[in-house]
Amino acid sequence: MSVSVSPQAAMGPKLLGGLALVLALWLGWQAWVRNLDEACRLNEWPYLARCAAQHDAPPAAQAAALLQRLADNPGDSSAAVALAVLASEQPDGRVAGVDADAALDAALKVAPQNGAVLSLQASRALRQQQWTQALDPLIRLTQFHQSNAAASLIGQLMANAAQAPGLQQALEAAAQTDGRWLARVIYQMPKDKIPVAHAMPAVAQAMAHGRLDTALGRFLIQRLKADGQWLEAYGVWQHLWNRPLALLFNGDFEQAFLPGGFDWEPGQNNAHRAGAQVMRAGRSDRGQVLQVSFTGRPMAAYVVRQDMLLTPGSYRFSGDYRVSDLRSQQGLAWVFACASGNREIARTAPMLPEGRNWQSQTLDFTVPPDCGLGVTLSLRTQAPYEATAGMRGDALFDRLRLERREGGSPP
Repeated sequence: MSVSVSPQAAMGPKLLGGLALVLALWLGWQAWVRNLDEACRLNEWPYLARCAAQHDAPPAAQAAALLQRLADNPGDSSAAVALAVLASEQPDGRVAGVDADAALDAALKVAPQNGAVLSLQASRALRQQQWTQALDPLIRLTQFHQSNAAASLIGQLMANAAQAPGLQQALEAAAQTDGRWLARVIYQMPKDKIPVAHAMPAVAQAMAHGRLDTALGRFLIQRLKADGQWLEAYGVWQHLWNRPLALLFNGDFEQAFLPGGFDWEPGQNNAHRAGAQVMRAGRSDRGQVLQVSFTGRPMAAYVVRQDMLLTPGSYRFSGDYRVSDLRSQQGLAWVFACASGNREIARTAPMLPEGRNWQSQTLDFTVPPDCGLGVTLSLRTQAPYEATAGMRGDALFDRLRLERREGGSPP
């Protein structure tokens, strides 16, 4: 899958390291600040600098007290964590002869899952651009501490991975073994205004190793389509079904609709108040068909639609319909449009009441090169005013097909 890189990603490894360090330090602070404030309130760690309002001892005195606690009880995990935090807060990374790295290593032995320790561990590895060692604690923060800050930082790393040797490989390797952390990161990326396309190399590995669930896949498809990444979105859709797919999906309406992908989606979701109620209905001679019941209420601009991935070229659309019970002046039409800009490129002849027999129709059309890969097919009222005014009756549709025409290669 191809992934476009935003200008945000155009930075060198040194700048990336600086950015990652700043974010990691902020992440670390967010991870431990709540715990430390609570510790101050309970007077559990009376020698921490953050408890200065209650205890004004200088850092050296705080460190001496913590070292004494550790001498009395080498397994005192709260003292080991507090000492690691205290050393990391000092400008030169040392306090009372204790080095921040040594204090962190000691804390890792007695409190390896502590949020503050994990944050310090990630910060140190990021500072040294040791990506695998940094991702491990960051992933644990996202999974076991539900840290959105850690997820945000991994998203930033994904956005800049192309500029940091070894980072992309580390991200992909992590995605092969567990998809849960990847889901939290991807759900966080839009909140941080990071295109989810930056996660696609890791997603590809997750898919290859069976680590991508349907919910995350549908979310990815929606975000990728919104960002114009139609090829990547359709790749995820194919993975979810794991079988060859027709250009027009579920045209026989034999399976339930799966929203958020490349399947049918109604224009209105509230079935009780919708001007056009969309459902699948059984017919003895046809199996399942699409039934649209018009209630007389105003309706959305389209009744039902499907997004498709179509390369430029010539196509033939065909299908059956029955609108004998529809009270409409100008009827209905299937409309093809470019997903980007909603520019119409073709529509069928109006479907009007013509007795109680099924009717067939065919439409030849061309997708122009400037349309992009995303095309929508939607059922609409032929006259826009009828959508606003509403109409009554029922319409049935079945056996919709889309095929590339012979000689229909891109012009």
